[in-house]
Amino acid sequence: MPEHTFTITTLFTGIPFIILGVWFAIYPPKKINPFVGYRTRSSMRNQDTWDEANRYSNKLLIVTGTALIIIGGIFYFVPLPPVAGAIAALALTIVAAATVIALTERRLNKLFDREGNRRVRETV
Repeated sequence: MPEHTFTITTLFTGIPFIILGVWFAIYPPKKINPFVGYRTRSSMRNQDTWDEANRYSNKLLIVTGTALIIIGGIFYFVPLPPVAGAIAALALTIVAAATVIALTERRLNKLFDREGNRRVRETV
């Protein structure tokens, strides 16, 4: 079983990503707060940025959690040495979390200006 450290670790990180994404999609944090939700300077500018950041990041949590599980499942058939598997799974989890943050921040920058006002699309 130790040769499946990568698979086990990605399962135990992917599943919480999915659970949190689904939970907060069903029960999103209603008001800006310092405790629960996607909390960055750009997401906490106003209620509109808060709602969008939390809605979008929840979807990304579900997608990245699913990707972690799938990748872990693939590596069940290509076992890694235990230490290498643990390090690789930790690195992959960090990349997944950083991806959620980077893509959510990019979305906020695309939809809102620095003051948190929605950008107006020009129609031709």
